[in-house]
Amino acid sequence: VLWVVLDGRPAEAVPSALTLVCLKQIEIDQKIKIGYWMQRGMAVLNSTIPQIRSRLASLQTPLSKDSEMFFSKRLFIMSEEDYRNKNSELQDLFDSEAAALCLLFRKEFGQQNMLRFLKQGGKESMLLDTYGFQNCNHLDITFKRYMYHLASDIAVNKTPENYLQIVPSKPK
Repeated sequence: VLWVVLDGRPAEAVPSALTLVCLKQIEIDQKIKIGYWMQRGMAVLNSTIPQIRSRLASLQTPLSKDSEMFFSKRLFIMSEEDYRNKNSELQDLFDSEAAALCLLFRKEFGQQNMLRFLKQGGKESMLLDTYGFQNCNHLDITFKRYMYHLASDIAVNKTPENYLQIVPSKPK
């Protein structure tokens, strides 16, 4: 059952909610477990471009203040129940970071690697095989730098819309 309260425009509310429902259905139909961080990140990336920009630009503040953030290991182990127990500010931060990690994996490492990682549950143990990272600490060096540059570039409008949109790659 999907219940969406349309306080705003449907184009701003429906795609994210529908993404979550579709990913749950994929889990059931294909008998794979999609990491909760991937579900939340993909939902953000299926929002409108202004919403995506706002979410990713919001990472600039915690990064510049060196505030506590989730980073990869904490993203990977977050469950839906744990997420629900966080306050809305931490949920927003989690969603923004999850979207940034999805964007990093998809845009910088390609569709095939992202799909393989998704089908394997998006876990730390698959980082080396899929992306060449030895562990979460190794990934986080790249991830933190990526988030910093992405958020900074979005804030000054240097990031093109097509970078923020996920479209299927054409077969080679």
